[in-house]
Amino acid sequence: ALCDIRPESAPVRKTRYKIPYGAHTLEIDIYPFWHDTAVLEVELTEEGETFTFPSEIHVLREVTREGRYKNTSIAKWLWEHPDTPLPL
Repeated sequence: ALCDIRPESAPVRKTRYKIPYGAHTLEIDIYPFWHDTAVLEVELTEEGETFTFPSEIHVLREVTREGRYKNTSIAKWLWEHPDTPLPL
């Protein structure tokens, strides 16, 4: 577990759903500290590949390059702010 490697971090709890979608798999992470937001990941086969999300999914923004949405950053936030949800 990450908290074993980095004692200044808290366990990151989430439920991951893997949904086949065409040639891809949608990986949707649901975190207990967000009630109306999730993180969706799609591995594209090549850089610049065009991808269209299902109409049922509302994308708020692209967070690929936002480090605060990586598990290590989330774990650190939860350690430092145990009673405060991670801001969007």
